[in-house]
Amino acid sequence: RENFLHFYRDGDESLYIPASSFLGVDAQGDTSTLEVHFQSPAGDDTDAKVTLGFTGDHKDACEALANALASDKLVVTVADAKADIFLHPFNAIDSVA
Repeated sequence: RENFLHFYRDGDESLYIPASSFLGVDAQGDTSTLEVHFQSPAGDDTDAKVTLGFTGDHKDACEALANALASDKLVVTVADAKADIFLHPFNAIDSVA
């Protein structure tokens, strides 16, 4: 059974995507920002990208994301700014593109 990840910034920026479309992450140097890349849901050559803020270090953020990707839950909310729900250690969703 496929699981899905949910990201919601606002009405114009959200993403509900299968975990199997995960491509990788870009850690932003010494900052507390992580860019998460997925295959485009539109099927084109452009990645879907979510930029998340977090507390702690990059290892903690990557481990939390790996656990979400491997979860037995059908839907895992990683970041929902409207409902103020964030998978620890994430604390902000900066963009969904």
